[in-house]
Amino acid sequence: MKPICLIISILVLLSATSASAGAQTYTLRWADEFDGPAGNVPDQSKWNYDIGGNGWGNNELETYTR
Repeated sequence: MKPICLIISILVLLSATSASAGAQTYTLRWADEFDGPAGNVPDQSKWNYDIGGNGWGNNELETYTR
């Protein structure tokens, strides 16, 4: 193994170890598990459609349809 690869590997391991050692707290604000029956659309009280084309939105080349 080349010395630079070894150094990078050690740094990655150290950063992963230090990140997992500290207690992490967070509050889940929103989630959707998509656990409805297969083939059903997502819960429309939580999701909607943004449809458009020809650069609509963020200048994408795709055209979205419903």
